[in-house]
Amino acid sequence: MIRSTLFQCYHYSTYRLPLSIYRMIRSEITVEREKMGDTDKEDDSLAIELSRNTMTGQWKKVVKMYERHKIEAFSARINTSGDTALHVAVSIAPDKEAQQLVRVIKDCYDGEVEKINDRYATELQKIEDRYVEEVEKIKDKAEYEEFLKYLQKKRNDDHNVYDKKAEKEITDILESAVWIKNNEGNTPLHVALSAQRISICFLLIRSFNSIQPLGMQNNRGESPLFLAAFHGLKNIFLCLHVFFLLGNSNTDFKSIDPAYLRCTDGETVLHCAIRLEYFGEHFFLTFFASPIK
Repeated sequence: MIRSTLFQCYHYSTYRLPLSIYRMIRSEITVEREKMGDTDKEDDSLAIELSRNTMTGQWKKVVKMYERHKIEAFSARINTSGDTALHVAVSIAPDKEAQQLVRVIKDCYDGEVEKINDRYATELQKIEDRYVEEVEKIKDKAEYEEFLKYLQKKRNDDHNVYDKKAEKEITDILESAVWIKNNEGNTPLHVALSAQRISICFLLIRSFNSIQPLGMQNNRGESPLFLAAFHGLKNIFLCLHVFFLLGNSNTDFKSIDPAYLRCTDGETVLHCAIRLEYFGEHFFLTFFASPIK
């Protein structure tokens, strides 16, 4: 099968779509958006055009649409399964085009993060300026030490508030541009793992330097880490596992082990390895300091 003629059929399989089905998809998108009360014709047109280009394998056009429309294109749902063009690309597009889409998103993300950091840097500088002014006012007072501690605490609290706001805005960008879930709760990383596109998986993780998607669960309670175990992808499981643990500041194992199990039935990566007869693949055991129950 040629990748450009395939379309992802979740869960874990693909099938060939004839080009004539485009009209049906277009009709389904229109009906779905009418149900949602979406009357924005421009958004409809963008989603339909992205759907047509992904279905016919015209990935260069998809890349250009991503470059032109940015967030609107990144978040556009192109079928009734709730997929974005990136969901489809990481599954069936040629490596070069899939990588180009990720890089377009990364460039946009980096630009937005820079704007956020610049905006909050200005606010933080105002906090520092106020702090210096207040310290200057109290330097000759008898209660100087007491007032200084109060001002330092207030400054630190203000810094923490702005840091959390900036972090929230950056997270929102990632969730709206990269880690979008389709109707089954799958992010592009879930899809890339299911399609066993290992290079694309690494590109997604490296590009956005975030452990957030590694523990994100779909509607079946499966995280990307779990899917790596499910498909017996030893190397990518180990890399994601180490990356996840190193990036997680909470050392309480119980607080992070949901990423290693399927919450809907409690099946863990160890159950999965045994059930699917990955015998000899003891890497699941050797990398856990604490047992997963």
